[in-house]
Amino acid sequence: MEHQQAGNEGATLSQRGRSFIKPKNVIEQAFDECSKNGYDPKKNPTGIINLGVSANGVMFDVLKDKITETGFFDSCTIDHFNYFGGMDDTSHAMAAFLMKYAGSVKPIKRENVVVMNGLTTIVHCLAQVICDEGEGILIPTPLYAGFISDLNVQANVSICPVHLSSEKGTDGTAFQLTVALLEKGLSEAQEKGVKVRGLFITTPHNPLGCIYTKKELLSFMEFCKRHGLHFVSDEIYLTTIFGAGKQAVSALSIEENPLDDDHFHVLYGISKDFAANGVRIGGLVSWSDSVVKSMNSLLTFNQTSGLACYVFSKLLLDEKWLEEVFFPTNRRRLLELYEYTAQFLDTIESVSYIPTATGLYVWCDFRKVLDEPTFEAESELNRRMMKAGVALNPGGGFWCKEPGWFRLVFATHKEYLKEAFDRLRGVLST
Repeated sequence: MEHQQAGNEGATLSQRGRSFIKPKNVIEQAFDECSKNGYDPKKNPTGIINLGVSANGVMFDVLKDKITETGFFDSCTIDHFNYFGGMDDTSHAMAAFLMKYAGSVKPIKRENVVVMNGLTTIVHCLAQVICDEGEGILIPTPLYAGFISDLNVQANVSICPVHLSSEKGTDGTAFQLTVALLEKGLSEAQEKGVKVRGLFITTPHNPLGCIYTKKELLSFMEFCKRHGLHFVSDEIYLTTIFGAGKQAVSALSIEENPLDDDHFHVLYGISKDFAANGVRIGGLVSWSDSVVKSMNSLLTFNQTSGLACYVFSKLLLDEKWLEEVFFPTNRRRLLELYEYTAQFLDTIESVSYIPTATGLYVWCDFRKVLDEPTFEAESELNRRMMKAGVALNPGGGFWCKEPGWFRLVFATHKEYLKEAFDRLRGVLST
């Protein structure tokens, strides 16, 4: 008997089920194309080189050497549900790691850390815990594109954009976030009838690559305090710093934090700092008993694997290996790749970029390349890049209000970058 598709898509689903069916955005579409036709210098030399996904592709050898050491798995047990103990070890390890590398001024205990299968899940669950359906979260744009689905698909929480401008601000940088802009974004959301419940920031920032200062973070906290909002700092790139003398400022390190425990939350995961996008471990740090209890009630449905917890609990606590092997190797390799990328971009007269010292990407200005200053023209340039076999992420996918910006991920093998840059140069010369 043949299975027949109902004529009306989703006709057999609940109203809730039908609401989950959403068209893929431009970034998700590009990811699908790269997955189906990915570049390989030997097996598929005409495939698409993916410089869109923010993944560190140059540290697997170091991780492999570590986890294949004799005795690494001697005490590993995976015969129980993580909910009943496995993730407690990971919560403890993440707490200890953040005490050292985030410089937390307040003791972080394992009961202050909720671990789930990735920050996508943490954001999705936290949104439901602090917001009712239809309520909103302020997020500066350009934003991390994953927030769009994390907040909207099931949680049905609105993103209230705080649009930033490429015009240089008072600090001399483009896309500067100020309290005045936060106030404007809040007012605009309220005028639309949206009840705003919190502010999400990312630092170091994705896709801008900037690091918010202590003064800036404190001003954002004071804004949240004034309006009774939750302050959520996503710090997944905390140690992905390759610029000499540069260091991220964690919200956890600010002694003058004016927020009470119920309104202050920090996110951390191992995907970026540990070059492990495929290992789904994300954590929420919060001293709010009610938030932690509510998040813990969702753990049964969102556990990460016992094997992943075991591996990265050990790595997070191996300070000697981190300080002597992993971090310096990662910084050296990323700096070399960033400088190689910057040298290429410097040769393209029509393209500029925002210098960075953090992250896995560069925020690039292709506005001079566009036929006209529209998102349609941005999409057309993106199609030309994809046709030439190189994928960058267009700014429209990050809700950037100015067409022509693209995120270029450089954390891949140099020979891949060379081929991608050759293809990109061909696109820009036509």
